[in-house]
Amino acid sequence: MAKRGRPSAADLAARKAALDAAREQGLDTSDLCKGHQPPPELSKAETKIWRKIVNDFPPDWFSEGDIPLLVAYCQQFALLHRIQEQAESEPLIVTNPKTGAPMQNPIFAMQSRTSASLSMLSTKLRLSQSTRLTAGNAATKKRNHSAGNVADKKPWEM
Repeated sequence: MAKRGRPSAADLAARKAALDAAREQGLDTSDLCKGHQPPPELSKAETKIWRKIVNDFPPDWFSEGDIPLLVAYCQQFALLHRIQEQAESEPLIVTNPKTGAPMQNPIFAMQSRTSASLSMLSTKLRLSQSTRLTAGNAATKKRNHSAGNVADKKPWEM
C-alpha cells in the first residue's frame, strides 16, 4: 500500500539518489520520473512520442483504460509524420489509372483521415487544452481577466 501525504525528505533524497545512479550508468531515466512505461509493441518513433506525452502530464492523468487509446494516438502521430514526409515529394494532382482523368493524390486523403483520427484521440485522452478546460475553470479565468488581475496582464499592459 502506498504512503499517504507528501513524501518525506528522506524519500525524496532516496529517489534523487536512484535517478542519479541510473543517469551515471547511462540509462534512460525519462520513464523513471513519472507515468506509464511504453508498451513493447511501439516502434522507436512511437515510443519517443509516448514518453513526451506521458511526461508532460501528471502521473495519474492516464488510467489503465487509457493505454490502448494512447498507443493508438502514438501510432497515428507517427503515421501522420511519415505521410507528411512522403506527401512533400508527391504531386497534388495525379491521373486516375482507370479513367485517365485528373484527381487528387490519394496520399492527401490519407493525411486528412489520419489527422481526423489523431484529433479524435487527442480529445478522448484530453490532451488538448480545450478538452482540459472546464466551464468552471473558463468562468474563473474570464472573471479574473475582466477584473484586471495583474497576473493575467501582459508586460506591455502594466
